Amino acid sequence: MASSLIRPKAAWRLLMRSLRFEHPLLNFFSPANLVKLHSHIAKHETSVAELPYEPINAPHKMRPLHLSTVFDPTLLDDNLLFELFENMSNEAERAISGFLRVYIDGMLSPKHENNLLYTLPKKDESFKDYLTRATEGHKASIVINGAEQWSETLARLAVRISKPILEAQGATRSTVEATLFMGNYGYTPFGIHIDDPFTSVIHCHCGPAVKTMTLFSIEEFHKINGPRKNCFDPSSLIPLGQTFSIKQGDIFLLPSHYYHVGHTDGFSIGIAIAISKYPGPSTAQQILQHAIVENDFFGSIDQLIDRAENLDLSLATWLRTASMKQDAKATSQARLRYSPRGFHDQNMISKDALWLPNPDFPMTFLGQVRHNIIFVRGHQIHLKKSSLTDDLVEKIPDRPFSIKDLYKIMKKRISLSAIENLISHLVYLGGLVPAEKNENRLG
Repeated sequence: MASSLIRPKAAWRLLMRSLRFEHPLLNFFSPANLVKLHSHIAKHETSVAELPYEPINAPHKMRPLHLSTVFDPTLLDDNLLFELFENMSNEAERAISGFLRVYIDGMLSPKHENNLLYTLPKKDESFKDYLTRATEGHKASIVINGAEQWSETLARLAVRISKPILEAQGATRSTVEATLFMGNYGYTPFGIHIDDPFTSVIHCHCGPAVKTMTLFSIEEFHKINGPRKNCFDPSSLIPLGQTFSIKQGDIFLLPSHYYHVGHTDGFSIGIAIAISKYPGPSTAQQILQHAIVENDFFGSIDQLIDRAENLDLSLATWLRTASMKQDAKATSQARLRYSPRGFHDQNMISKDALWLPNPDFPMTFLGQVRHNIIFVRGHQIHLKKSSLTDDLVEKIPDRPFSIKDLYKIMKKRISLSAIENLISHLVYLGGLVPAEKNENRLG
C-alpha cells in the first residue's frame, strides 16, 4: 500500500484492472439474489406512494428485513481492502478531514487514523493483521464513509444493489453512499443512536464474527431512555429492544426511524449501503447549494449581477439550468454521493484499443447556450457548441469500438487527433472502460 508518497501508475493499474474484470463479489449481488430485498422495499414504496412524503413530521415506517446467506463473504478479499486503503492514503488529508474515523476503546483517535494511512503492510501480511498492528492491538472501530470514491468494486456494488430501489422510490430525489465498518469494537462507539430520517441502510455482513443489531422504535426508545437522543450504556437497554443476529453472508435492512446499536466481540467487516430519499424542499436546497459553486457564479456580487445581465439570465432560467445540470451529473454517477477520486491512465490509449461505455455509470449529455457538456461519473467535459459535437457524442457506440472506428463513423468530419483527445478524457474519467476481446465488436 502506498503511503503519502504516491505511486500513481501502480494505483492506475489497479483501477484499470478492476474495470477490466468483474470482481467475484459483484456476481453475488445480481437482482436475482436480491429479489426479496428489492420486493420488500418496492412493496413499502407502493403502499405509501399516494401519501404525502414528510419524513420528519409524518414518517412512514418500513419494516426491517434480515436475509440469511445471500452472498459469499470471503470474496471481500484482502487485495480489495488494501487497494482501497492505498487510494485513501494518496489523499490522506481529505480522508482524515471527513471520511475516516477510528475509535480506540470507544474514543476517537486521530493518532490511529494517521497510523492506518501511513503504515505500510508487511510482505504477506493479512489485512486483519495489518489493522491489528496499525491500531496497536487495541479494541478498535474503523468507519470509512464515502468508500465508493476510493474503490471501484464498492462503487459498482453500491450501484447494483441500489438501482432497483432508486427506481421504486424515485431516482431524482435519491443519493447512495457506501460505508465500511470494521473492527472488534464491542458496541457501536456512538452508542444507541438514530440516523437521519431520510436514510435506510443495507448492511452486507462479511464477518467473520457475528454482529448483532438491536432496534427500538422512536416511541419505545424515549419511553425507556428519556428525551436524550443517545445511550452510551447500551447493555442496560438491549433486553428491551428487538435484536437480530447477523452472520457472514447475511444482509440486514435497517430502515429509517429506528434507534439502533450494533455489537461484535470478534473482528468483523461490514459494507453498509446507505440509500437516502429526500423530500422536494430538501432536493431543491441541494440543487441550489451545488449551483452557487459553479464557475459561472464566482466573483463579487457586482460581477455576478453584470454577468447575469449580459447573458439576459433570469432567476427562472438559472434555476431550470441548475436543476438539469444537477440531474445530469447525478445520473452520470448513478446517484452515488461521491465521484471516484482515482483517475485512469491516459497513456494506455492507442488508436486500436477497444473501449466500451461503462455499464454501471452512463455518460450524460447536456446542451447549453454557449457549450455542450458531457457528464462522466460526476465530472464535466465542455465541448464547443456545434451540430458536429452533438453528432460525435450521439455516435459513441454502445458496443466495443476503437478510436479509428469512431473516426470512420464520423466520416472523417472530425480529425483523428480530436477524437483521440475526447476518448482520452472519457477513459481518464471512467466513462469508457476496456472491452474484452470476446465481446461483440462494432461492425
